[in-house]
This record gives sequence, C-alpha cells and structure tokens, in this order.
Amino acid sequence: MKIAFRRENITVITAGDAASAIAQFEQTPPDAVITDVIMPDQDGYSVCSQIKQHPQFSATPVILMSGVVNKNVADKAVSVGADELIRKPFQPQELIARVKSFL
Repeated sequence: MKIAFRRENITVITAGDAASAIAQFEQTPPDAVITDVIMPDQDGYSVCSQIKQHPQFSATPVILMSGVVNKNVADKAVSVGADELIRKPFQPQELIARVKSFL
C-alpha cells in the first residue's frame, strides 16, 4: 500500500499501534487517517473517536477498514465519526481514490 500511495505523491506515515499513531499526530498532523477496525492495543473505533474528539484533529478524515462490513459495523463507524468505511480486501486504487477525495 505504501508504494501505491507514494506513486500518487501521497506521504505515508505508519505506526505499530494506536497509541504511537496518536502520539505522532502532535509532531506530524495527518491530512487523513486510515486504520483497521481490529488492532492489538485498541480498536479502530476507539482511535477514530479519539481523533474526532481532539480539537486539533477533529476535522481530520478517518477511513476505517474492516474485513466484515454489516449494519452493526457501519452503525458503529458512524457513531464514532468515521468519514468512510471500506471493506477488505480492496484494490489499492480504490483506497487511494477515497483518500484523495478528502484531500
């Protein structure tokens, strides 16, 4: 995915877990955030909620990815303020197009 984004001149910053990702925001505020719903330390819903509640980052678009997309997942994504929900697997160009629509 990184390579596909770089080909489109989109800089990618990665993090191993949610806590380090949020910590990075202070130094390098993102233009958009892509996160999986399922992560080791906290889920993507929690990350999205934290981003949307932070005054400095509340307008940052958040795209959640999930292997399962149903009404419950979609409702929860909406409730935490996600801007987009994308079902895995997906084509890199599909995700790039969605990210570009927010930039």
